[in-house]
Amino acid sequence: MMNTKRILETAETLLFVVLILLLVMSAFIWFFVFCIDWEDWFFGVKLDGLPAGMYLSAKTAGAIIIIYSMAHYPKYRRQSVISVFAFYGFLCLDSIGTLLRNPHDTDYPQLMTGLFCLAMLLFIVHGTLSLIQPQDSDESRT
Repeated sequence: MMNTKRILETAETLLFVVLILLLVMSAFIWFFVFCIDWEDWFFGVKLDGLPAGMYLSAKTAGAIIIIYSMAHYPKYRRQSVISVFAFYGFLCLDSIGTLLRNPHDTDYPQLMTGLFCLAMLLFIVHGTLSLIQPQDSDESRT
């Protein structure tokens, strides 16, 4: 049991760091698209100009906020795991929704699906670890 717990803790830490790095990469990508060409898709609707700039800014800001919370508040790891899971889940649904509304576009959103799968794996590992680890209670301290 102790060996399994150690493996899960190592996997969680590794996934946590990898997802922070991938969030940084995602934020840079959206920032560069924001600087170069204000164009994006939102559930199958092509956005140009100000709406696209606002959506790209929101995605960049969302990634930066999650990066900050993951890096600076390790005490709130559960909330960070849920937020990165929800963030990449939304973006994956957005990519799939865009694909479904545009039948001429047949490229499956592999990057967003991969990022969502990594976030889901972190969610599962963190959930399993929280079930294995004993809960701190006030009774055990006295």
